[in-house]
Amino acid sequence: MGDILKKRIEYLTGKIAPEDTLKKLEQECEGILKQYKCNKTLIEENEKRVLVERVRDSYKKILTLGVAYNTENSVYYKDELLFVIAHEVLENNYENYYNLESVEHTNWWQWEIGYPLLLNDILILFYEKLEKDLIDKIIDVTKYFLPDERYLGNNPVAMHPSGSPLRSATGGNLIDTCKIMFLRGALLNSLEICQKAVESISETLEIISEKNVETLSNRDGFYADGSFIQHGFIPYAGTYGNVLLSGIAEIIYLVDEKLRKKIDTKKICERVYNSFEPLFFKGAMTDIVNGRAITRDGNDHQIGHEVINSLLLLAHGVDEENRVKLLEIAKRELSLDKCYLYTEKEKRAIFYNLSKDVLKNSKIKVKSYSSEVKCFNEMDRVFYRNREFAIGLAMHSKKIGNFETFNGENTKGWFTGDGAVYIYSKGDEYIDYWKGVDFYYIPGTTEIKMEMENIKGVESSVENMPKNSVAEGYGDKDSGVAYMDFINWNGKLSSKKNYIFKKTGMVYLENYITGEGEVYSTVANMRISNLKNKTISIDGKPMKDTFVTGEFKEISLGNLIYKFYKSEKINLEIYGEEENRFIKIWIDLGVNPINYTIAWEVIIVV
Repeated sequence: MGDILKKRIEYLTGKIAPEDTLKKLEQECEGILKQYKCNKTLIEENEKRVLVERVRDSYKKILTLGVAYNTENSVYYKDELLFVIAHEVLENNYENYYNLESVEHTNWWQWEIGYPLLLNDILILFYEKLEKDLIDKIIDVTKYFLPDERYLGNNPVAMHPSGSPLRSATGGNLIDTCKIMFLRGALLNSLEICQKAVESISETLEIISEKNVETLSNRDGFYADGSFIQHGFIPYAGTYGNVLLSGIAEIIYLVDEKLRKKIDTKKICERVYNSFEPLFFKGAMTDIVNGRAITRDGNDHQIGHEVINSLLLLAHGVDEENRVKLLEIAKRELSLDKCYLYTEKEKRAIFYNLSKDVLKNSKIKVKSYSSEVKCFNEMDRVFYRNREFAIGLAMHSKKIGNFETFNGENTKGWFTGDGAVYIYSKGDEYIDYWKGVDFYYIPGTTEIKMEMENIKGVESSVENMPKNSVAEGYGDKDSGVAYMDFINWNGKLSSKKNYIFKKTGMVYLENYITGEGEVYSTVANMRISNLKNKTISIDGKPMKDTFVTGEFKEISLGNLIYKFYKSEKINLEIYGEEENRFIKIWIDLGVNPINYTIAWEVIIVV
């Protein structure tokens, strides 16, 4: 077990950190030490953040100290003060926040997964210095809240929004619990615990065939068409999917040859090629599979960055053929991303070094994207990607939810799954997008004008899923079609949506639009700074005012040309803060439309 602990420290520190990541690490430590002088607990007083998050932040800070303490070329290497601070915080949090008398509140995840993940690594980093009694009592607490990797809510004080805490761990959550148990086993010198955790990995890689669409049970995981679902009905490859991918990669990195044979590494590579690789574009992981994470600090490139890290790590634990394939994907995305430079952002030495190695390895070739309209029908998503651009489509139906909001995240995501269209060309289209966009105007969606803030029941649940709604797509290399039988969240608006993918872009046809109230359909909503040459023209003439309305045939937003095939009222408006300005285009359909039709095309000039 000592080898696992040693390997984990090497994973967390990189052992010898390159100058770029070392500088970031030491600056972070310097900030923590300054905070400690004023606040020995390292728990910030911040009314905007709930207590469980601030306690977790304090653990993250001493984890950072632990990394510096074990980084051999750091000025803080084996610095006794760092150990003293970590020890004090561990004791304080045990006494006041996380112990055998604690009761879950606010968010179950922190108690059963978030805290244990951090505490395992902290105990490993300071293992040689910490008293056995402290290690044992902290492990006893994590064991109390998570006694078995197969189940969540498996403790006397568990909570869950459903009201039924005890449930099977699935997908990304199951891999998190496996990782917790595996490292717990290493700390307790128990091969049996480690082996059991490794054996539980296999079920997350199986293709789901038996599922219950009515109750949405047994839905989490991978599907034959590449779909990945979490929480029963939300597409989540970019977030929970990568938690699964990275967790398995970390365990493969740590285990010896005997335990590694218990993990089907070829199967995990197959999942990468079918469920992750097709969703990349220029280093970003498309937001159509990022769920409520779209509104977190960060962006689709940061999520893509994390998936790239998983591929780099996984590549060192698989056979040669798959190693080369994984590294080719990683190198391609690193090379194509001109918007979110990897080496400027990456703080962890191991990934910084792995990325540098693959970029300078001439044997690993960068291959261009092959054109494909990839249809993920089990999760109502379509992603068309070629060498020059990509178009994502996010739909919902009787089996997939319209959006998810939780813990204050994505509270305005009402329409992001209503047939929303995501267009990528330069690659930076969604960096800072969700920080300033008007969520009432999501491209590709048709809605009823009404105040949505604080309305309950907008988010899909098992009880309110539209029972007859269907969404699906079919495609090949350069062309494809998608269809959505759209019913809005309150059942007062319906239509038939059709999307036709072409080499030049996409045709949008929506007919039988029937609704109660004032209805509008959004064509585009883009950050002006992302437009090529920042140009906007209407029927060949520059847009001069911040609001324009009329009947137009063609509107150009940078290198995107929108053609309209019907005479109807089209509106353009420039809005937003000076540094984050947007242009939105929408069509007014009037009040109580019956069987209305909209038709437009977007041509992406490359």
